[in-house]
Amino acid sequence: MNKETATQFIRLSGLCYPEDDEVKGLVLNMNDTWCWGSAWGEEVPDDQIIEVARLLAKYGDCGLLYWASERNKGMRSEFEDINRFVDFVREEERLRTSVPESTARAYKKHVYTLGNRS
Repeated sequence: MNKETATQFIRLSGLCYPEDDEVKGLVLNMNDTWCWGSAWGEEVPDDQIIEVARLLAKYGDCGLLYWASERNKGMRSEFEDINRFVDFVREEERLRTSVPESTARAYKKHVYTLGNRS
């Protein structure tokens, strides 16, 4: 996937603010993600567009939550369902990196816990 295709894919997801006079580039709409009443937009730098599209394609919204959490030093949400989504992708990405071959991953036993780690 090239940058142009990735940008289109992310835009078509409906998870970004529309571009206008104030919003330039890709900005993920993260309102009420980390806590109630928060207005949050996570800007996607040009060098991260393909990675964000990969995570979106592989994990859906959960991939974007994971990416935004990682960008913000592993930020957690006040909502446990958001934390479970982030933990799920984090664990799957850890497994994907440690066992890059998909045929080997298919048989790799990997157990993890989702949710609040406090």
